[in-house]
Amino acid sequence: MAFRYSDKYKKYSLDMHVNVTRDEFLKQFDPEALAKDIISTGAEAGMMYIQSHYGYSYWPTKVGEMHPGLIGNEDAFKRLYDEMHKGGMDVDVYFSMIYNNWAYDHHPEWRIKDIDGNYSRDKGRRFGLCCPNSEGYKKFCRDQIADFTEYVGPYEAFFADMTFWPTVCYCDNCRARWEKEVGGEMPRIVNWKDERWKLFQRKREEWLQDYMQYIYDSVKMVNPGAVVEMQNSTMPASWMMGVTENATIASDAVSGDLYGGFSQQTFACKMYYNMTPNLPFNYTTSRCEPSLDEHTTIKSEVMMKLHAMLSFINHGSNIFVDAVDMTGTYEPLVYSRLKNVYDDAAKFEKYFSKGKPCTDIGIYFNLHGKYDEEMPPMDISESKNISRAIPHLDSSINVSETLQRAHIPYSVYTSFHPEQWGKAKMLIVSDAPNMSKENMSDLKAYVEDGGIAYISGHSAQPLVEEIFGGKITGRTDETITYIAPEDEVAPLFGEYSRKYPLTVYDSAYILEGATNGKVLAKLTLPYSLQASSFLVCADLELQVEADPNDPRNESASMHSDPPGIATDYPAMMEAEVGKGKIIWACAPFENTSLTQPRKVFTSFVKKYVPEMSFASDDTPYVVEYQLWEDEEGKYLSAINLQYADEVLPVFDFNICISTEKPAKITRVSDGREMGFAYSDGKLVLHIDRLDLYEMFDIQI
Repeated sequence: MAFRYSDKYKKYSLDMHVNVTRDEFLKQFDPEALAKDIISTGAEAGMMYIQSHYGYSYWPTKVGEMHPGLIGNEDAFKRLYDEMHKGGMDVDVYFSMIYNNWAYDHHPEWRIKDIDGNYSRDKGRRFGLCCPNSEGYKKFCRDQIADFTEYVGPYEAFFADMTFWPTVCYCDNCRARWEKEVGGEMPRIVNWKDERWKLFQRKREEWLQDYMQYIYDSVKMVNPGAVVEMQNSTMPASWMMGVTENATIASDAVSGDLYGGFSQQTFACKMYYNMTPNLPFNYTTSRCEPSLDEHTTIKSEVMMKLHAMLSFINHGSNIFVDAVDMTGTYEPLVYSRLKNVYDDAAKFEKYFSKGKPCTDIGIYFNLHGKYDEEMPPMDISESKNISRAIPHLDSSINVSETLQRAHIPYSVYTSFHPEQWGKAKMLIVSDAPNMSKENMSDLKAYVEDGGIAYISGHSAQPLVEEIFGGKITGRTDETITYIAPEDEVAPLFGEYSRKYPLTVYDSAYILEGATNGKVLAKLTLPYSLQASSFLVCADLELQVEADPNDPRNESASMHSDPPGIATDYPAMMEAEVGKGKIIWACAPFENTSLTQPRKVFTSFVKKYVPEMSFASDDTPYVVEYQLWEDEEGKYLSAINLQYADEVLPVFDFNICISTEKPAKITRVSDGREMGFAYSDGKLVLHIDRLDLYEMFDIQI
């Protein structure tokens, strides 16, 4: 289905979560002035609130209660939407789901309840949470959607925010549904090795999808042409939230807000690109630095330009969220700054949707593996102490940073779309627990068809046993381990060797009795079982406690855990499977921010994919490239990702692209025709200077 909203990339939003505790709140809200300022920025669409987490409506509702600050100004938001439409903008209506203080206060039977019978605001917390399994609350949402649609008229898109579980709910509605669908007591022990707990997690995901689909259908019933977007920023977030592919299934386009740095953004954008049912996806971040809790601190123009362009070069739209003052006013400086950002981007705009990505490497992300599998079982009543760590996400983002620094363009593929994996010559599956049987079968088929798969740590262990023979018998007690290279791959390990092996800050899996494949490296253990750290030596309370009666805990070195016990256990193995290969690592050594291990991992990638469509060995590591292609040519973007208000230019580097001989190369920012060298199917383009970003149109 084609949507008018789909050709909009430069967007805006105004965060309007305003309480009702003071008479002056929203009293100075001027919709005509706001619309004029938004239009002046060059934004093509605006995500505008129709209510907020407080639950008060921004229209004279028949369902719920209007915000008292709008008394005498009841049609303010209708006028705002009308003015934006007159100015040529599309309107994306913002609606807060699950987080609704008004509904929470007026309907206790709709509330999310924890295992101990507590509600979300019992201890003075801000957010009133309503359960998506409550039929009464669901109908309330549907009725409000119909009510404001009737009042404000057509809108181009609808964003359902907060469509996730903020905690594990044990309310009567959830208990009744569990009893009907499964039976027995709802599990309360978080244990990722327990099948009943994992079934409970799958049910939470299913229930959430049912709610999101209900909201999707509610919008389509009254505004069939609207683009409906669930909150997808939690797609890579903790298991607690219950968001997987379910939010995408109930969306016309992926949309999500994140507030981290450029590494988070580029990883998310690449995931969004391959998950969204329709382009462009929405990447949202704040004009506040670093996020919305800094109400008065504005990101620099340079920082905003980089955030925006990073969305655009990944073929996504960019939304900057401003923050309203409680009286309804806003900071005018934001709008002049945003105008400069979008004016500068305009010269590149025709390329925001041109072509398909040219990437040889894929990073696999398991949407059902967002937890720490080694977390000890814990009662859900200890929720504050339950680990939210996601080793698989951490490792995957570290891999993406490693590839970016090595200027190896990559894509992020998920467990939901195995049909996309074949676009990659090499698929990296980094410490991914809970891979489904279907995904493991798809991975084997991918390799048999000629793909290269690198898998590490918790990833696909039944497949590892099938391919290499033998049995994974457990993990080392040691939490610092070492990978010692065999002679064949010693050059790939750089400065590491058997005597000075590569350090991994993680336990390693033990594979015994392997009968297939060849060993690339062996596992070496430290002398001591007790892990140490030099940085805690000055603080007794930070030092690790250990059983003094276990001789394995006697340290060999006071400040570190040097390698000392060589084993015959494989640390890395390679096997041919059909037309392709699988490389297995007993621990995710790629999960690092250190330069030397990153070089080792990059060397392995280049060994198994020696001919890439793109390469640059002399570009500074801060530059990220994106390469796209269609029948007319290739389109190269370069962005200087220094996270700073003053970005230093980089000079004199070369890019090599495998392609037919170009007819012409144009630098997009100024239309200048570029010189280039070409031989043996390789284009070499020299860039003398890069300030913030640039694009090159390579016409074939």
